[in-house]
Amino acid sequence: MMSCSNSSAEPTPRPRAAQPRYRLRIERLELWVRLGCTVGERERPQRVAVSVSVDFAGEPRACQSDALEHTVCAAALAAALRGVADSDEFSLIEHLAWRLHAAAAQLLTAGTCLELELEKLAPPIPGLTGGVSFSIAT
Repeated sequence: MMSCSNSSAEPTPRPRAAQPRYRLRIERLELWVRLGCTVGERERPQRVAVSVSVDFAGEPRACQSDALEHTVCAAALAAALRGVADSDEFSLIEHLAWRLHAAAAQLLTAGTCLELELEKLAPPIPGLTGGVSFSIAT
């Protein structure tokens, strides 16, 4: 007779189910901004790319309601970032990233975490084939 369990064996622990994570991501929003260490570099707007991740503490109501007012609106977030880029000129990517992060944070509710990465796509550095980036996570 076959038995499915062996009473003398230690029970095999069940793996814990992973807790779901909820994240909204804007990937590489391109903005034109007057950015650079010198006045000459800031004379003409140049392209930068901004990526934003919003991590929710729990399931956003929008998952079940299908209502925009129950989540972070990606279009509103993009418009806020574009508004910062259009509003001023900037010497450093660190300062621009800080300003962008602050604008994005104003649109979030309590219990969300924000990560923003800013990439200067074509900095005037001889031999550099990629961009230069700076990120802030809170």
